[in-house]
Amino acid sequence: MKTPAPNPLAVVYTVDQFCAMMQHSRDKFEDLVRRGELAAFKVGRRTYVAKAEAERWLRKTQSLNKVPSAPPDPPPASDRGSGRNPAA
Repeated sequence: MKTPAPNPLAVVYTVDQFCAMMQHSRDKFEDLVRRGELAAFKVGRRTYVAKAEAERWLRKTQSLNKVPSAPPDPPPASDRGSGRNPAA
């Protein structure tokens, strides 16, 4: 059965919708919930993730995965006072 696309107006996602959007397996989802990194809740036998919680988790994950920017290039070295003659 194909996972339905998440409704942009939805306030909750099913496990399958969350996993499809985040490109994670169900095992990864269960691991995130078990470790307390993602809050999920059950209604009957179904498990859901609130949209706000999914967005919070995504922001946290993106901030952890940011690659630090490279330091700025140093200013060009000055030839003055180096004892070298650039014209020679």
